[in-house]
Amino acid sequence: MLRLHLDQSTHMASRSLPVIRAHVGWLEDRLAEAFGDAAPRRVLDVACGPGLYCHELARRGHRAWGCDVAPAALRHARAAAASEGLACGFHAADLEDPDAPLPRDITDLDAVTLWYGEVHAHPPGAMLAALTALAGRLRPGGLMILEYQPWELYPREDLLEWRACEGSPFADGPHFWLQEYHWDEASQSEINVHWIVDPATGAASATRRAGAPGGTRTSRGCARPPASSAACSCRRSPAWTPATSSRC
Repeated sequence: MLRLHLDQSTHMASRSLPVIRAHVGWLEDRLAEAFGDAAPRRVLDVACGPGLYCHELARRGHRAWGCDVAPAALRHARAAAASEGLACGFHAADLEDPDAPLPRDITDLDAVTLWYGEVHAHPPGAMLAALTALAGRLRPGGLMILEYQPWELYPREDLLEWRACEGSPFADGPHFWLQEYHWDEASQSEINVHWIVDPATGAASATRRAGAPGGTRTSRGCARPPASSAACSCRRSPAWTPATSSRC
């Protein structure tokens, strides 16, 4: 999975560096509007993956922290920050586990960010509790930035497709990736099934992802975030930022 995060030819796991730079520039503009100066900011990036947003913030002179559940991604984030001497800190934390909190000194933040549709990756109740706790770490007037998939971009049709992959979020090495998409109008829910087939053995495994715009449920694996998204500042009326995506 770390390989996909760092692969600049796809947005399947992380945004490309040009998009990250555009997003960080957009964030700087929103913070300048909110606080009226260009002082170094204090930003926490939640579900930071390999720390690409934190690294870019630190290169611009800001203080950045990131948290994630993936040990390999956090190791990369720390090593990359150390190699460049960047003012970043990275911590293991799970949004659904209140017993694994962030350090107390990560507070008085100018912004908390959740990029790449991570707001959809947890049950609504858990996400609300996590956002409430994170909001408590903001300075007065601080911004909560959520990149989300707008309702009108949810596909309301049944689709079936397959492809041959050298690697994907679900498996390393060559395999066939079959995908089924179903929209359930009665429950206003999107259901995805991803079949991974080993061409050498014929062995198959499935990952099912079901949910609505307010949150998702995933079994036997982790589905990729929404393919298209927008970002808004929850402190004021929605402010949109470009989002780029790629389908493998």
